[in-house]
Formats: sequence, structure tokens, C-alpha cells
Amino acid sequence: MRDYSKNEHNPLKAININAMTLFKRGNDYLELKQFSEAIECYSNSILINPADHNVYSNRANAYFSLGLLEKALGDFNKAIELNQTIPEIFFNRGVCLFTMRNFHEALENYERALELNPHYFSALVNRGNVLRELRKLDEALRNYAQALKIQPNSYETLNNIGVVLYELRYFTEAQEAFQASIDIFPDYASAHWNLSICYLIQGNYEQGWLEFEWRWKNQLGSLYSAQRKFNVPLWLGQESLEGKTILIHAEQGLGDTLQFCRFVKFFELIGARVVLEVQEQLVELLQTLSRNIVCMPFGSSLPHYDFHCPLMSLPLAFKISIHTLENQLPYIFPDFIKVNEWQKRLSIYEGFKVGLVWSGGYRANQPESWATHFRRNIPLKQLLKIKNPQINFFSLQKGEIPNKELKQIKNDTDFTKVVDYTTEFVDFSDTAAFIQNLDLIISVDTSVAHLAGAIGKPIWLLNRYDSCWRWLFGREDSPWYPSMKIFQQIYPNNWEDVILKVSTEIEKKLEEFF
Repeated sequence: MRDYSKNEHNPLKAININAMTLFKRGNDYLELKQFSEAIECYSNSILINPADHNVYSNRANAYFSLGLLEKALGDFNKAIELNQTIPEIFFNRGVCLFTMRNFHEALENYERALELNPHYFSALVNRGNVLRELRKLDEALRNYAQALKIQPNSYETLNNIGVVLYELRYFTEAQEAFQASIDIFPDYASAHWNLSICYLIQGNYEQGWLEFEWRWKNQLGSLYSAQRKFNVPLWLGQESLEGKTILIHAEQGLGDTLQFCRFVKFFELIGARVVLEVQEQLVELLQTLSRNIVCMPFGSSLPHYDFHCPLMSLPLAFKISIHTLENQLPYIFPDFIKVNEWQKRLSIYEGFKVGLVWSGGYRANQPESWATHFRRNIPLKQLLKIKNPQINFFSLQKGEIPNKELKQIKNDTDFTKVVDYTTEFVDFSDTAAFIQNLDLIISVDTSVAHLAGAIGKPIWLLNRYDSCWRWLFGREDSPWYPSMKIFQQIYPNNWEDVILKVSTEIEKKLEEFF
């Protein structure tokens, strides 16, 4: 065999030079965020030299940046097969797996990265993040604290600590962590947003609404609609609106719109005309707020207006406190004709009529909300442990996944029958008219709970352990909805105690009814 090692015309050396040139060119494209071009260079480099772990690792990063997670994972696997001593590759594979919501494998990769480099700050932080997703909150807290020893001025880590403390319901300590984060980086929107939630759940509305305005700059803004651009001034309570028209526009979910639309009527007291822009499903119902309010769906050609205000900024503009919420119910009203129609149809059901909602709206394009979504939902079979022959259960549930649950139990004699008319509900005015004919609504934290409260129907809210701020901490009632009773989880992910308490309370309710 010929020895090329001392030959200046060594063809193997030439091959390696070409592979390295392509690799470096790919790195340049990667830095410029031209990911497709980077992938092409890396792929050609691999054709020449398929044994370089760096090329696979960097191509994986390019695939990841394009959202091609399976391809990225394949390249990370190949890079680690070639070299198992690089902590950054394990870390990046952990990030990929975390994004794919494969939390257990992500955790293994972060731990491997930390075995190779015990002072790997980002791996510590991300291990804390995945532990939080796995609801191992105490362990997550210890990870963040360990990371903070390495970088004491990491405002993001302080914010993460605050989030976990909040979820553990240590609100004072969480507030301190968020404030410490803001002290280091005053414009850190996530910490401001989290601080607002911390204030609000404790009933400190004065500071809470002020910090709540940071939602527009929050990095988790995909939970909310993008802030729109307007050619008229934003109104937050300073200017006189006498004889002026203001556009109030909904910005988040259906439940948020139902909860906050009550404040729109305040404009009548200050002589303003109101155009209310909301989700199409709510237009007919919210027109009952007042004859003086023009209610329009998103995408409509709007009339002239002089000011605008996002719906959820109204509490700040009107300086809303918990006491301001009293004596405001009901503030929307079901259609009289529709109510009567449903009254006739439901008259065939004797006994106590209970509407059920066991699952909140699932947003497939918002993975950051999935964990909360699943924590707030109750399996229908578990909810139907509430049994009594005097009760007629009616589904108020929309959505493909929960409706599959309903179909699965229809022929199961072990479970109470649940009557379902929801396919006839075109919008929320139909739902409201139907609810008006029921005696009680039992719901997880979703828009129907707000609807029932807004029209003044008895509503029992089944609330997860890490409660939403709007229900306040430690209360069984709600200043937002006097007809509401809150059944709070005592332990995370444990609905058994809640169902038992509801079963006891409903027996008392039946004694009053019959």
C-alpha cells in the first residue's frame, strides 16, 4: 500500500481540505441564519468525510432552526455516536427533545451534559425547566438555585425561580424573585408579566393591572394576540371621552372577553360611544351588554373612532379593585326567544339539570399552554363519579378530543348518561340560552364558566392546584361572579378530593331543590 503521509500531493489531504472548506462555509451560513444553505454545505461535507461529529452536530442545529426536529434529532444521534465526550451536543439534543416534549429523554441528555461539565450553566437551567414540566417542582428549584450560584446576576434564572415558587403557592417569595430579576434587568418583560400575575392572585389589583400591561412585550406573547397598530391614541383613563367614540378590542381567549366585557358599560357613564370588536362567536350575545354599544366581529370594516383600548386594559383605565366588581351581575343576557325554545325541549327531562364542561379549549399552535391545559382538565369518567338518579347531565363541551370521551361512554352502562345538544349551538348566544334552562353548571376553568357567571347562573368551578390568578388565592367564592363556588385541588393533579366534595355538596343542593 502506498504511503501518502509525506507526499505533498496527498489526495486524502485534499479531500479533507474540501470537507473542511464546506464545513466552514456551512458555519458562515448558519451564523447568517441561512439555514437551508448551511444544510447543503454540511451535507456535501459529510459526503466527503462522514466521520466528523462537528458537521452532524451543526447540521442538526440548522435543521432545528428550521423546525425539522426529527432530522435534527437524527443528526444529534449520529454526532454522539461519533463522539460521546462533548457536553454541548448532549445539551443541544436535550433542547431538541424538550421541544418535541419528550421530557424524560431531554432530562437524560441534560444530566449527561452535566456529568461531562458539572458547571454547565445552561444545562442546569434547562434541567430545571424540564423538571418543572415533569412537575418535580422542588427539584427544579434546587437546579435553578445551583445555576444561580454560577451566574448570580442571571435575571432569567431568577424569573424561573419565581415561576416555580408561584406554582408552589409561595407568592411572597415568588414576588421577591420576580422583583430581583427586574432589578437586574428593568425591561425584562417576562418578569414584569409574572409579577403582575403574582399581584393579581393576591388581590393587589392596583399594582397588578399596572404590571399587566407588560403582556405586550412578554416573550411568551404567542399566548396573546399581537399588539395591533392604531392611528388613534391609546386610552388608559386620562383623556375626556365626552362625545367621543372609542374602539374596545378583545385580545385573548373567549373566557377573557366574557370576563372583561362588563367594563365596557362604564363608558356610558362618561358620555362615550363604544365600538366593541370581539370574536365572531360572541357578537350576538355581547350586543346585550347595552343598546348603546356597537358590537362587531374581528375583520369587520370599523366605523370612525377617536381612541382605542384593549379589553383587558380596561381595569387599569377604570382603576378596578375587588370592591368595584360588586353588584355588576348579570351583565349579559340570553335571547328570550331561544331560552323559551330550549325550555320546551328540555321539559321532557324531569329532575335536577346539570351542565358539564370537563376540558378547556386546546390550542394546537400554542405548545407553551399545553401543560396548563392538561392540568386543568378532568377525565369525563372521573367527573361522572358524581352520581344521583335525580340528576340529568347535559354536555356543554365543545372540541374533538373531549367529544371522543363522550362517545366512548355512551354505551357504557357503568356511567351516567350525558345528554348532548352541543351540535346545535352555533354561537355563545345559543349556549347561553341553553344554560339558562339548567339548574347548575359544573365546569373546569374555561369560557363556559365565565358565561354562566356572567348571566348569573349557579356555577361550580373545578379549579386546578396552580390556579389562574383571576380566581384569587384561598377563596371558595369569586368577586367576579357572585353565583360561583370554587372547588380547589388540595394536591396537584389530584381530582379525587374535589369530586368527593362536589358529590357531598350536590346532595345538599338536591335536598333544597326537591
